[in-house]
Amino acid sequence: MDNNRRDFIKKSALSGIGLMGLSLSENSLQAQSEKKEKPNQDKKSGPLRIGFIGVGSRSRTHVRNTMLIEGVEIVAICDIQQASLDATKQSITEKGRKPPVTSGRIYW
Repeated sequence: MDNNRRDFIKKSALSGIGLMGLSLSENSLQAQSEKKEKPNQDKKSGPLRIGFIGVGSRSRTHVRNTMLIEGVEIVAICDIQQASLDATKQSITEKGRKPPVTSGRIYW
């Protein structure tokens, strides 16, 4: 068996194309199966209920982004700063959502 550079390059290219084809077929099968599954739409389990601990400036953005997701309810928020609690609760109720249970600083 006489191996030369030209044969090596041909065989490498063919095997690379073959592997790429397998990878593409796997990805297309995975994409098809993912299309069948739809998260947050299982009618038996109902909405996804979420609570936030700490609703300062950065977390308020997370709360707003969470409200954009269909099938998600924010049921509770907690923060030691009353102003952050009030602002977050107001932003939730302004969007027409049910007001969440709130918890703040507790003194023992």
